[in-house]
This record gives sequence, C-alpha cells and structure tokens, in this order.
Amino acid sequence: FLISKAKHSPLPPQILFPKDKDVIEVELGAALSLKCQARLGIKKQPVAVVTWDVDNIPVKYLDFSRFHEKTHFFEGREQQYYRESTLHIAEIKKEDLQANFTCVAVNEMHNTKATVTLQLKAQCEVGLPNILLIVGSLVLLVAIAVSVILYQSFRVDIVLLYREIFQPYSVKDDGKIYDAYVIYPRSQNNEANFVEYFVYQIMPDILENKCGYKLCIYGRDIYPGEDTASAIEKKMQKSRWLIILLTHQLINCKEPAYDQHIALYNALIQNNTKVILLEMETIGTYDKLQESLRFIIKQQGTIKWKEQHTVHPQSSNSKFWKQVRYHMPLTLKSS
Repeated sequence: FLISKAKHSPLPPQILFPKDKDVIEVELGAALSLKCQARLGIKKQPVAVVTWDVDNIPVKYLDFSRFHEKTHFFEGREQQYYRESTLHIAEIKKEDLQANFTCVAVNEMHNTKATVTLQLKAQCEVGLPNILLIVGSLVLLVAIAVSVILYQSFRVDIVLLYREIFQPYSVKDDGKIYDAYVIYPRSQNNEANFVEYFVYQIMPDILENKCGYKLCIYGRDIYPGEDTASAIEKKMQKSRWLIILLTHQLINCKEPAYDQHIALYNALIQNNTKVILLEMETIGTYDKLQESLRFIIKQQGTIKWKEQHTVHPQSSNSKFWKQVRYHMPLTLKSS
C-alpha cells in the first residue's frame, strides 16, 4: 500500500542499448532504424528525455525528409520507467559514414550518452587462397567428368587390359571344364551355312586359339551317338557361361532345341549361369523371340555381328570380339 502511494524517484540514467562506440554495418541507399532504450527511474519521471543527435545536432533540426525520430515510454518490473527512441533514416548516404550518431538520455539527476558509427558492409573479396581453391575444385570436377567419359568410351579396352596385366591367373579352380557352352541353330538339311562355319571355325580360332578359352560345341564335343540329352546337361554343368547365337532360324523355330531349353532354364530359373547373346543377323524387333530371351535382352542387350562374312582369319582386337571377351569369364591359366 505504501509502495503504490510512493512518489516517483529518479535513478541515474542508464542506456541499455546501443553500447557506446558500437559500429553498425550498412549499405548505401538502404534504409536504417537506430533504436536507443534507457532506464530513467521509478515511476513516470517529470524530466525524461531520450533522443538522437547527429554530429551534436538534434534530429529535430535535421532534414525531415531523410531523418525521423519516434519516441515512446513503458514501465518494466518494479515500476521501473523506460523510454525508447527510434531514429529512422530513409536513405543512407556517404556522409553518414563519417557522422557520429549519439543517443542522449536525461532525467532530473543526470545525463548520459552512447555514440555509434556506421560503416559499409564488408564486400565479399575473393583472395588468392580462395581463387586457388575454386580453380582446384573446378579442375578436379573436370578431371572426374573426363575420366567418367573416357571410362564409358573405353570401358571394354580398360577391363581387358586390366585382366591382361593384373589377373594373369585364375584365383581358384571351380571344377568347370569349359568356359562357355555354345548354342546355335543347327542346319536341318545338312547344308553348310555361315553360322555353322562361324561356330566351328571362327569362334574356336579366336576364343580358343588366340584368347585361351575353351568352348563346348555340339557336334564337336557332343557326338550324335551319345545320349544327347544326358550329354548336353553334363556339358552345361561343366560350363561357366552360355553363348547363344540369335538368328532368324532360331527365332522361327517352333520347338526350341533341347540345349536351348535347358540353358534358359539354368539362366533364369536356377540363376546360376550367365548368358552372352550374339546377334548374328539383324533381328529388328524382338517380338517373335520367346519371352525368356526377350527378358535377357532387356537386362543386358546383345552383341551384334557387323563384320563382313569372310573366310579370312578374324582379329581378336576387333570391336565385336572385344565385346565378347569382355563378357567372358576369366580364363583358367596355369603359371
């Protein structure tokens, strides 16, 4: 009751913000608001002034089009009396960077001041270390991009070279005898055709004689007098990969050959045999192919034979044979 009836009492004026000698970063041409808040006493004071001076000139005497001051008061805890003045500057000019902006707080006991100055915001300067970092990063990105492009373009050559240099020997004997079992459409009228010449002459010459692979070929490694079905299954079990030659004859065949049926079963159902598809003739769309072959083509594509049908020896370094060698397993070599 006594406190509520007490009269006002002044306190030494205290400017809460800004702090004296503060430096505020600004941009030329931008607007700015400077706030000054001071505690002046207990309860409303008869003398209570908080105002801004610019170079010791009160704001009220300055250009009103650019400077405008707004003041209000409020009470805080225990009826402490505060006054706040906001200086609005519509546009920062160059001369403001050399001016002193002073907040003055006055009551019946005393007066106090806090002066701030303005400076331009630091420009983003790119020093030599930053330039070197940026250039280094760009060079690294370009090098990575070029490396990726080169690898995509020469992937086959790189992998073949790597195998030749770093993997001259097989890691472990897997119990297989053949590197690949060859499936091809066999002639129905006993007449020789290019596909059979390719299977019996060109493939062995390139893959066996020049590259060290071992193939299993029906008619050469499986003889007509044997139990064909049993022999085919055993030979496939002893083969690491399957090579299927795609031709129009194979596509138009109403009943797939037994070895083709077993091969696709092993590749798709048991999922333990990899398949290499050689497109020996231009097939066009694959709509007429059986669904299992279409699925394999969708997964990995085919290797297309585009070389001239010739009886001359082929080069193992031609694009076609490089692709075949790239997809073949590692050869089992002895030291």
